[in-house]
Amino acid sequence: MIDEFKEKNDTLSDLVSKYQSFAEENEELKKKYSNERERLIEKIRELYSEISKVSKGYEERNSELELEVKSERDHNIEKKD
Repeated sequence: MIDEFKEKNDTLSDLVSKYQSFAEENEELKKKYSNERERLIEKIRELYSEISKVSKGYEERNSELELEVKSERDHNIEKKD
C-alpha cells in the first residue's frame, strides 16, 4: 500500500512539475506576445505618420501643379489676345 501511495505521489509530483513548467512557458509567451504587439503598434503608428506626410506632400504638389496649369492657361489666353 505504501508503494501504491508513493507511486501516486510521484505521479502527482510529475503532474505538478509539468503544470509549473507550462505556467512558466505561458508567462514567457504572454511577455513575448505583449512585446511583439507593442512593436507592431509602434510600426503602425510610424506608417500612419509616413502616410500622412506623403499625403500632405502629394496635396501640396497637386496644388502647385494646378497653379502652374492655371498660370499657363492664363498666359496662353493673354498670347491669343
